[in-house]
Amino acid sequence: MSDTLLPEDREILDTHGMLAEGFLKNLPTKTAKAIQNASPLKSTGPRQEPMIESETPPSIPGGVEKLLIGMYEIRDELIETFEKIGISSSVASELTDTINKVGTYISLLGGEVEEFTPLDHVSGLAMPTLEKNAMKVLETTKQCYSIGTVQDCSIGENGSLISIAFEGRDEHGTEFKAFGKIKSPYWTGNEAVDYVYTKGGGKMSVKAFEEGRWNDKSASYDVSWDLVEGPAGSIIGKSISTASQKVEKNEAHREEVEPEAQNNTDKEVDDEADLNDDFRVQESE
Repeated sequence: MSDTLLPEDREILDTHGMLAEGFLKNLPTKTAKAIQNASPLKSTGPRQEPMIESETPPSIPGGVEKLLIGMYEIRDELIETFEKIGISSSVASELTDTINKVGTYISLLGGEVEEFTPLDHVSGLAMPTLEKNAMKVLETTKQCYSIGTVQDCSIGENGSLISIAFEGRDEHGTEFKAFGKIKSPYWTGNEAVDYVYTKGGGKMSVKAFEEGRWNDKSASYDVSWDLVEGPAGSIIGKSISTASQKVEKNEAHREEVEPEAQNNTDKEVDDEADLNDDFRVQESE
């Protein structure tokens, strides 16, 4: 008698359940659970085994930090939109709720965020007039500058540019005049332009009066300036144009450099070379 089993004697395999189980194992844990719980396709055969669940949730590309950065940016953009439309807008309430919802998710991910308070982001104050603020800067400068006089003041480029000149004399009798141009897109009005003279230079700066003292704020401003200096009677009370300013500064610079050049070792080498040229020995043929 043959050992071959007849079709009716063979073990019936649950191929449908096996395929479904294999498919679910290759899916992310949460997706597999959802499909398994919702689907009627469950294995009932002898090979039915509990699904192996992963302890690690699906990873976020770039990590949680990248997700937090994106959510902070979204929150900031929503706040900027709120500040533009104002608290009286018909969508202000809904926008406030959305901003605070984003803040809640940021907190759940481990980020720190304060609750959004609408009244902290609106104001009844209009933007200040730049030209008026620039005028205040000049007035304060004239009032407070104590080591000389302030002259040739003007405002240009819709208030963003201040042109100014400082004139004075140091303790040795040397007179100076410093011409400056300062640019700023946001004069606040509590600043002043300052200039302190030293021979051949000094410093022009922008300072703001805060907590009882003048603090240097020059890093936030575009400050450019040039200097004219000379003996007593050559600067103060004289009309000096910008064109002659550069010439006089260059001439003063040459007067200081030339005496030093007379003792320069390179010059001695050049003189020796000229001497050899005058008494050059002619080679015999």
